[in-house]
Amino acid sequence: MMQHFTLPGWHGSGRQHWQRLWLPHDPAAIVVEQCDWDNLADRLAEMVP
Repeated sequence: MMQHFTLPGWHGSGRQHWQRLWLPHDPAAIVVEQCDWDNLADRLAEMVP
């Protein structure tokens, strides 16, 4: 089974957003969560060497 990513938009997607509603029906989906939407530059600095 091939896995794929679901990338929620700005400040994530709420419980009733289509991305969240599809997750229980797609075991191959992986949600990429952002831990801090207000400091994305810090997150980018962690990912890029």
